[in-house]
Amino acid sequence: MSVQLHQSALNNLVEQLDLNGKNFDLDELYSYIPKKLGQEAVPIPDDMPDNLKLRFAAVEPVRFTFSDSRARITLRLASLSKGRRKRWRNVTVTGDYLPDRTAVDAYLFREESIRLTGHQLGFSDQIVLRGIFSKVLSRKRKYALLQKSLAKNPQFADLRINRFVIEDGWICVAWSAQRLADAVESVQR
Repeated sequence: MSVQLHQSALNNLVEQLDLNGKNFDLDELYSYIPKKLGQEAVPIPDDMPDNLKLRFAAVEPVRFTFSDSRARITLRLASLSKGRRKRWRNVTVTGDYLPDRTAVDAYLFREESIRLTGHQLGFSDQIVLRGIFSKVLSRKRKYALLQKSLAKNPQFADLRINRFVIEDGWICVAWSAQRLADAVESVQR
């Protein structure tokens, strides 16, 4: 079995969310996105920062790029505030996610630190923003490309990932029986 996903599919989905230039607090965003997708609301993870308000950039507020064995997410915020005292403008946050080939779910996980750019970001601003976005784009959360219900299906019991490639705008994952995956792995070496 194989699955291919092009970055344009996710970027088109993000465009359908109509985030451009909109204001949210984190709670609102966690209910807004599933509602726009016609899904049930998801609980906000316990480690998310409190009292965070944001306004997305008017153009390309969220962008996905798949290349060089990484899935990159870029968040562009026109403004961001934490409480009444801390406020930033024109902040861009980038996180890179790598493939985890060890589980049949085909996870993506963030390994490296996030990157920040923004209007007049001083050293203390960088520290506060890294603290915020290290929670928002937490290393603790992995993102599965295969639904849990499918991954737990008994027909997947003998399957293993033999290819998990992120290149030229594509994420490609291929599964095969354990013995075939081992054969492919030894040929690749």
